[in-house]
Amino acid sequence: MDMTFLLMVAVVIAGLGTGIGFLLGRFVWPPAALVDQASLAAMQAEIARLRHECITLREASDALTSELKIAIGGASAAREESARLTERAASTAAQLTD
Repeated sequence: MDMTFLLMVAVVIAGLGTGIGFLLGRFVWPPAALVDQASLAAMQAEIARLRHECITLREASDALTSELKIAIGGASAAREESARLTERAASTAAQLTD
């Protein structure tokens, strides 16, 4: 008798727990947010546009970096040429004074 009674109490408690859980889930907690298809499509289009813009900006950045490296090389060569010409001018001036 004791085992049957305990089993019945366990079934009743499980049933009440299930019922209370269902009622809480159904009526107390808010339902999941509905997805607005129009705004979802707009957001996806915006994401695609931003990805395209990001690719474009990265390509422009790479091109500018290449141009910068070329310009730095040219400036270095011009600096060396300027130093060479300054030395030559000083040498020529020294020869003229002698």
